[in-house]
Amino acid sequence: MRLIRPGARDAVLVAALIGAAVVEGVLRSEPVLLTVALLPLLLWRRYYPLTAVAIASAAAAVAVLVAHSEPRLQTAAALLLLPYSLVRWGSPRSVALGTPLVLGKIVLAAAAGLLSWTEMDEGFATMAALGAAAAALRYRARALDREREHIRLLERERLARDLNDTVAHHVSAIAVQAQAGRFTGPIETLRRIKAEGAQTLAEMRLLLRTLRPPKERLLSPTFGRDDSGLETDAPGLGGRDDRRHEGDSSGALRPAE
Repeated sequence: MRLIRPGARDAVLVAALIGAAVVEGVLRSEPVLLTVALLPLLLWRRYYPLTAVAIASAAAAVAVLVAHSEPRLQTAAALLLLPYSLVRWGSPRSVALGTPLVLGKIVLAAAAGLLSWTEMDEGFATMAALGAAAAALRYRARALDREREHIRLLERERLARDLNDTVAHHVSAIAVQAQAGRFTGPIETLRRIKAEGAQTLAEMRLLLRTLRPPKERLLSPTFGRDDSGLETDAPGLGGRDDRRHEGDSSGALRPAE
């Protein structure tokens, strides 16, 4: 699995928090090692929230059991972003696995005498508030995604109607030109019908490319071919009849060789 590199803003944030933790620890004569060791987990809170929560909970549990202490720095409050990120960006399975770890650490600190029962209740309330805020933002983001998808579907429906109108218009034009062939001659009629058909294929191809999802557009036929794989023969679209005399400004086509 490829490791995702954190963004520059997160790196700046973590660097600033580490510097603030060191300064606070010096001023208050408090240990800073655990806080400084856990703050880099914020870099990956969006990409691996369960892993970050698990590491932080395990480190805090070891500190409680071995050193009988936990982070007392005000800067350590930034670590609350880890349980928030678990609900905000984690999968339902990650939330189900990570929530007991977070709550278990609070219970362990209270059982070790580092927190009073009132402080434990406040910790539970804080975690519940963070989870509710993260869940609300997650729901809002999904609602916006659904709204954007609905707008895209409406746009595709409009393009589909335009495609139907385009085809109907060009087919009618071809029928009219075919009927007028008795007056213009067969060669001129065929030339006009061919040009009209090529333009129809080109416009259909452009509309169909727009109707495709963005990922499928990368796999669409090459420019100059319609979606059936046929060359469009439309001037300027890379067809085989897009061959003009050099220096001829009239736009006349060179006879096929």
